[in-house]
Amino acid sequence: MHWDKRRAAWRIQYRMQNGPDQGRKKQPTFRPNDESPEEVERARLAAVKALRQLEEEDRALGPISLGGKSAERQSGVKYVFWVSKRQTWRVRYVMKNGPGKGTTKQLNFRPEDESLEEVERARLAAVEALRRLQEEDRALEPSGSGGPCAGCGRGEVPLLDGLVLVLGEDA
Repeated sequence: MHWDKRRAAWRIQYRMQNGPDQGRKKQPTFRPNDESPEEVERARLAAVKALRQLEEEDRALGPISLGGKSAERQSGVKYVFWVSKRQTWRVRYVMKNGPGKGTTKQLNFRPEDESLEEVERARLAAVEALRRLQEEDRALEPSGSGGPCAGCGRGEVPLLDGLVLVLGEDA
């Protein structure tokens, strides 16, 4: 913040570090109504207040500080994380079973606005999507591992209507 002689006003120059305005410079000016010391001080205090609000807004949109270390928003759930550049929660899960084994499933959940409530709503949607992916993956587990083939003998594949295909044995 500085006094701009050309504009006869206090000027803030603040570059946003987080959120959708990341990298943009905000430069509001605060002009006194007249040249009296009281009015110049009133404008200066308004500029200080505006600068503090910009800093607070910027902190709320981005990395939070924990013990002096920078940390992104945390989901608290493995495979669900915050992508700050895109302002979105991301689910990234590698399928462990079935024909899609090894395939990475990736889903994004963007909050509709920057409010904490909306960010939390999007996080919960991401966690629920992960739960569904994991259930889908478990349903594709091979026999003997607790999936739909649990209880089937080794080399058996369940079919529709209770039929079982037996592999590797002579009929």
